[in-house]
Amino acid sequence: MEPMLRAATSVSTVTQLLQEFAAYGATPEGGVTRLVYTEVEQQARLRLQELCTATGLKVRVDAAGNLIARRNGTVAQAPVVAFGSHLDTVVQAGAYDGVLGVMAGLAVMQRLNEAGLRTRHPLELIAFTGEESARFGVATLGSKAMTGRLNLQSLLELRDVDGISLPEALVSQGRTLAGLAQAKRDKGDFKAYLELHIEQGPVLEGLG
Repeated sequence: MEPMLRAATSVSTVTQLLQEFAAYGATPEGGVTRLVYTEVEQQARLRLQELCTATGLKVRVDAAGNLIARRNGTVAQAPVVAFGSHLDTVVQAGAYDGVLGVMAGLAVMQRLNEAGLRTRHPLELIAFTGEESARFGVATLGSKAMTGRLNLQSLLELRDVDGISLPEALVSQGRTLAGLAQAKRDKGDFKAYLELHIEQGPVLEGLG
């Protein structure tokens, strides 16, 4: 397949996945509301897990709810090159925020498989949870848990608009507040982290 055709195929794959995942939390107004630790976010994560498994990746979900899909490299002990983004959204989000980086990462894994290419470093697609502060007023929960930067005590009293506490939301998904600490990974585990993200400003739009 010619390079331009391969690129077009990847774009088409990502576009289809974005359309599929926009249904998880779709609102009558045309937006997407997929808040952290809700049933609809869990459904999206389970669907992503299916897609990653079908791609031949080794998938796990850590104690915080971050999904990690691994493709082994030729050097088993080499640090990981990771990429991804997040699945949760703000209220009435667009269809691309966060999920674009996740689906693009999945497409990279698929393309490497199709080309029969092996990388020296292991690759990990990470779909973080709790990036947005829309539900509990605190952002980057999943990535803070992974880097060991969570103050668990400060999370005890956080509640959403329905009065559900963060600890209660965690329990509803089979997790615990104390368990978030188990998601921590060592800095040395990683070689690099890459994230494709939408522009959240006016520059590209202004350029036409």
